[in-house]
Amino acid sequence: ERSSISVGQLFDEVLSLNRNKLKNKNIEVVRHYSAKTIVSARTGEIRQVLGNLVGNALDALEVNGKLQLRAKPTECSGRPVIQFVVADNGSGMSREHQAKIFEPFFTTKKDVGTGLGLWVVKKIMDSEGGCVQIRSKLGSGTVTRLCWPMRPEHNADQIAEEDQRALAATFPA
Repeated sequence: ERSSISVGQLFDEVLSLNRNKLKNKNIEVVRHYSAKTIVSARTGEIRQVLGNLVGNALDALEVNGKLQLRAKPTECSGRPVIQFVVADNGSGMSREHQAKIFEPFFTTKKDVGTGLGLWVVKKIMDSEGGCVQIRSKLGSGTVTRLCWPMRPEHNADQIAEEDQRALAATFPA
């Protein structure tokens, strides 16, 4: 079920889940968003998306690294969206790895992870009608940009109809 949640609350919850990594690596978190920015979403899904991205960034960061979190209302292809950015100054990825990051079970991590995190992010973003873009440079870090579509809060019938179409497309009869 969809609900409205502030971007600040979402990021705070994700950071809280990762507080041990943040503390152990002494990560500086730089926030660029207004707590008044509201997103309409299935909260479990958007938490999973942001949690996967922040978790990946923290895994890539060395001690005393920097994590940047941004969110702002904007437009993407003429549609209103909330643009989220998760950026780190960590290890980055090669072009070869970047070409495979949305494939299931692909991972650059040696001893952790299943290789499903970014695949799940892509599936959720596709089902929402949004997009995800990742830019990375080996040795310099990674920037992930999400465009989460804004939905008119007042038109619950239209949202339910869109959700039914998306469900039908995912699981055809």
